[in-house]
Amino acid sequence: MDGQFPETHQTKSFHRNRNREFEAVYGRLVSDTQMTPTDNPHNEYLMTTVQFGLAGLLVLLGFFAVQWHYSGSFQDPAQARAARGLVLLMLVACLTASPLQDSAEGWFFVFMSALLFTERPSIRKFLL
Repeated sequence: MDGQFPETHQTKSFHRNRNREFEAVYGRLVSDTQMTPTDNPHNEYLMTTVQFGLAGLLVLLGFFAVQWHYSGSFQDPAQARAARGLVLLMLVACLTASPLQDSAEGWFFVFMSALLFTERPSIRKFLL
């Protein structure tokens, strides 16, 4: 199948990379331009797709969908709103940054997910 594509297509395509490393792939794409190579696309969805393929992107989006769906089952409306707010925050943040790969933002998401997705009757008192 590799013989079917011209050389330019093989070097200019994200989905044809073998090592799934964004820095290497992007470096090849901008090597003959005036753009500066980077190791971070500032987009979690693009980074995940390059590293893990379409399956990785579907897993990431599926994870957010599961959190969104599960947050709708909370008895406490304040907890449900806070949990859905966290999911929306991460969905939007992933468009402009790579928060799950950055240390502080990644730990924030883990901590807040643990806090908000733990079913407790007293969560309303904690949040207010």
